[in-house]
Amino acid sequence: MQIMDRRTALKTVGTAFLGGWLFQRTCWADTPEWLNPEVLKASLHTASPEEEGFIAYVVELVKAGRLPPELLQSAYLWAKRKPKYKFQYFKRAIIQLAAARGIRL
Repeated sequence: MQIMDRRTALKTVGTAFLGGWLFQRTCWADTPEWLNPEVLKASLHTASPEEEGFIAYVVELVKAGRLPPELLQSAYLWAKRKPKYKFQYFKRAIIQLAAARGIRL
């Protein structure tokens, strides 16, 4: 049995990690992170079915063209940086941004 030296082990682990990362990026390449409801739910730490339903509703509005995608992206990126209550920040931001454009949610 041959023992792997440290450099070879690090190269192997690094290659496996990079390959997995590239595979993941190509699988989700057609859908931006902020337009994937599952990613939004996980990132914003939804705690109830109502919160998950709100995210699904907003994403469908964007896909249907009734809500500008940059509005969703802006609210998501802003709320994602908050230390706590990310979903609540997201919900309030998206409602206010939509209202400013005359869109009622």
